[in-house]
Amino acid sequence: MGRLWIVARHEFLTNLRKRSFLFAVFGLPLLLLGIFAVVGFATSLAFSSSDITGENVGYVDEIGVLSLALEKPEGFNPIADAETASASLEAGEIEGYFIVGDAYVNTGNIPFYAKGAVSDELEDIISAFVVRNVVSQTNSTLPEDLLENPARMTVFLENTGRMVSRDAFVVLFIIPLVFVMLFMMALQFSSGFLMSSVVEEKSNRIMELLITSVTPAQLLGGKIIGLGGLGLVQIGAWVLFSVVGFFLFQNTEVLQGVVLPVDLIVVAALYFFLNFFLYGSLMAGIGAVVDSEQESRQIAGILSLVLVLPLFFLTQFFTDPDTNPIVLFLSYFPFSSGLAMLLRMTFGVVGIGELALSLGISLAATIFITWASAKVFRWGLLLYGKKITLRELWRVIRGKSDMSFTAPQSAEAK
Repeated sequence: MGRLWIVARHEFLTNLRKRSFLFAVFGLPLLLLGIFAVVGFATSLAFSSSDITGENVGYVDEIGVLSLALEKPEGFNPIADAETASASLEAGEIEGYFIVGDAYVNTGNIPFYAKGAVSDELEDIISAFVVRNVVSQTNSTLPEDLLENPARMTVFLENTGRMVSRDAFVVLFIIPLVFVMLFMMALQFSSGFLMSSVVEEKSNRIMELLITSVTPAQLLGGKIIGLGGLGLVQIGAWVLFSVVGFFLFQNTEVLQGVVLPVDLIVVAALYFFLNFFLYGSLMAGIGAVVDSEQESRQIAGILSLVLVLPLFFLTQFFTDPDTNPIVLFLSYFPFSSGLAMLLRMTFGVVGIGELALSLGISLAATIFITWASAKVFRWGLLLYGKKITLRELWRVIRGKSDMSFTAPQSAEAK
């Protein structure tokens, strides 16, 4: 047992120092943060460089809505008609002008004429000015602020028990999707390390030395535990970055009312453990029977498609997450159940029984795959230069293979 932990510690510390891992843990979030910062800066720069500042804006009131000019913003000036306003704009006397006329009565639309971009802030100022004057002409006993902003929509998701504002509704669905994508990347990253490690040690003949000191079971178990811990460090760092970012920007309009989905985080952690051992054991077994890292990556690419299979059926998860047969199959299929169940918990109702059944199937599949991969791993460690068939692998798993370790003969032996 002590040697298993020695292997685990070696795998953890060795890969922890790799530049590729450090970039995935710290570089990728910082890169994304930098991209968002650049986009935000460019957007704010575009608005700040707008020709329309609101310091000299004209307005044409064709229906008398603004006749009282209550709380008229500084720099707003009434103009008699649209022709005069257009001439003033062409002469450069005003930055722009808007018209409150029949279009506003029929559709609520207020056309704004200008030669430059108009910021959201100026649009809000114009809207508040018009609404304030419209409210003054009503005979309602309701508070003026309620008339100016008649509906503040809060959505209560009865199936999940969450309550969010309308602006935060979309963000609520984005957060789990981002989380499961990070979860998938961490799983693939750490499992890929495991398979690459096995292939590299086998190609460099280091494996021949290792099995003189540890048993194949200790070697496999140590690698899975060590790289599983590495995966936890990675996903833990990403979650920490996400939580810090959420709390830093939670007062923004979009994030107001968003509550971190703790249930999704807990369920995702459970599936991460199960799926890592499932995919990790499978990739270790594959690494033991292939001869090159290129071949192993090709097989890993196929497994990646199975892992993200639920993303190809997002429409079904959106429209019918509780009864659609494809959704239900993906929820119980052990290689896709983690992502599928998280999507279902986001868009629908998942009972405790369904969740327990899915986790149980994943646990059983993980135990079987780990057991089968251990047998293949033990059999294929020193197997060189031979193409393995699925039939041979099945015989190995059933314990009916009479093949022994086959190492290449040296030139002198030949």
